Amino acid sequence: IPYVDSCAQFWMRVYDSTYGGFYTNVDKFGNQILYGGVAYKNLVSQSRDAYGFTRAYMLTGNETYLRMARSALNFMYQHAWDSTRGGWYSTLDRFGTPRSPGENKTAFDQHYALLGIATSYEATRDTNDWQWLMRGYQNNETRLWENNPQYYGYFDYGSYDWNTRLNKSFNATVDAITTHVLYLYLMTGDNVYRTRLLQLTDNILRRIVPTVDQM
Repeated sequence: IPYVDSCAQFWMRVYDSTYGGFYTNVDKFGNQILYGGVAYKNLVSQSRDAYGFTRAYMLTGNETYLRMARSALNFMYQHAWDSTRGGWYSTLDRFGTPRSPGENKTAFDQHYALLGIATSYEATRDTNDWQWLMRGYQNNETRLWENNPQYYGYFDYGSYDWNTRLNKSFNATVDAITTHVLYLYLMTGDNVYRTRLLQLTDNILRRIVPTVDQM
């Protein structure tokens, strides 16, 4: 528990009390590092911070950590979702403005965005978290999943408007399991998520493992 408290206390220093969310680039003391005079807040950082603070709350019962997790998620909900084309923006500035709204949307970002949301729902059963979890999950299923019996799996990335989708990867496959699909199955017992888990496992065994063995 002391280690958990120590880690959580450090990352609380990275919280932006004015605009919400957590800075991504910080030094060993927790002070923000500016790039070109700008302090960035990465989507994945928000989700991982929400995950970490939620787990810290579950281990300690300290509700301050739960409030910190909520701040990270609220920043995501308010600023990181592309309400026009769907999917999550990768990087935002301090105020929540997307840094590059026209850049590709990666499976890595789209999967990891759901990590903190799924964990928060597990701990609190907050209906708003569930709605966002489903919004992100359905976007992944619609935009990234290739439902081809021979080549099924999540594409590695899509263009900002999803008109182009390319490649498969370790992150697109394995990170889907560890960030949200396994949680969804364990929390709901729904066979939809079990089926997706089995398909992803099959991809790992048939496509990723043989590649690793050849390296």
